[in-house]
Amino acid sequence: MSNTASEPRVMTFAAQEAYKTLRTNLEYTLTDSSCRVIGITSANRMEGKSFTAVNLARSIAETGKSTLLIDADMRLPSIYKKMNLNKAPGLSELLAGIISGGEAIQTTDQRRLNVMAAGAIPPNPAELLGSKRFATMIETLKNSYKYIIIDLPPITIVSDALVVSPVVDGMVVVVRKDYTRKPMLDDCISQFQFQKVKLMGIVVNEYFGDKKSSRSNKKNITDYHTHVLPGIDDGSKNVSMSLAMLNILKEQGVTSVACTPHYYPTREDPASFLKRREASYNSICEELSDELPSLLLGAEFYYYEGISRLDCIDRFIIHGTDLLLLEMPFTKWASRWIDELIELNELKNIHVMLAHVNRYRKYLDWNTLRDIAAEGIAFQINNESFNSFPSRRKTMKLFKIASDIYLGSDAHNADSRRPNWNMVPYTMKAY
Repeated sequence: MSNTASEPRVMTFAAQEAYKTLRTNLEYTLTDSSCRVIGITSANRMEGKSFTAVNLARSIAETGKSTLLIDADMRLPSIYKKMNLNKAPGLSELLAGIISGGEAIQTTDQRRLNVMAAGAIPPNPAELLGSKRFATMIETLKNSYKYIIIDLPPITIVSDALVVSPVVDGMVVVVRKDYTRKPMLDDCISQFQFQKVKLMGIVVNEYFGDKKSSRSNKKNITDYHTHVLPGIDDGSKNVSMSLAMLNILKEQGVTSVACTPHYYPTREDPASFLKRREASYNSICEELSDELPSLLLGAEFYYYEGISRLDCIDRFIIHGTDLLLLEMPFTKWASRWIDELIELNELKNIHVMLAHVNRYRKYLDWNTLRDIAAEGIAFQINNESFNSFPSRRKTMKLFKIASDIYLGSDAHNADSRRPNWNMVPYTMKAY
């Protein structure tokens, strides 16, 4: 074991008591196990699951029970940063057979608390976590610890948490107030129920009781259309540009950003795009701070005939919602296209949202737009449409014929196509 000092984060008395309550509740939930193995996950990134895992492990160790905290989020590890430990060697090296169990475990300055960092990021995290070697490792470690806390990736992004579920006694899901969307939490719980995973409880972060958080005191504004993910399409070219865009969005009052890179199904298969999107998302998540808007993964899906029969279409909806941002061809629409839009919108957990509807006026008359809206299809309007009086007048007519409208900047960079929420009248920013 390496001996590296950890650096605890100071918490308020109320927060410390909350973790003690969580610890006690978990102890009563798991009464029959000699070593309790608990998985910590969330529905999305930036909900505080790793922070919760660290402080739960600390709280348990304070009672004198030997505790091991494992960072199994090998795609985007963070425990080593929070505990001021070495990133590697760790779990990935152990599962790859490069090191022994003792070499993977680091001690901390807190008695009874050890940590296994994630190690170097492997190309196949899910396969490693689902391997027999991982299950054997947990069984071996149970002989040395009373508690094993496993920090896992968000369940709606990758399958790692479900892969690990057979070796844990139960899962704790972390949500963040004014951030986690109900459809995403419902999806998370449904996956647990389908896999017959024991859900031990839900932890709510950033909850202040009767006192409202600084975030909840502001108007929550979501930008439903951006190209902020770096290096994946004709939007942001790198992480620095993405951070510049997010800082502009923060200054303009935006609290959540839908990351909707272009996806052209005739050019790339879904698996390839989703893999590139995850890599791009992970690259920027490493640089994010809590002050910046939260990110919701999605896509700007280019329509093709037959889209309603695509099995994995739900992988493209904006996380935390049921919205599928759909870009239509810039030509006169065939009636069969509209029929398929209606068919797609009737699928379970899919709500079609037409991208930048204000740009299709050249190809659609007002009656057709009204009929589409009447079928429950949502309109996404670009903020640029408020920039001049003539375009603003046409945009306000869209608000009259449709009740389900969302705004987006369609920002591609921090310069020529920068975020533009300053164009939107204050009273309209809630859309």
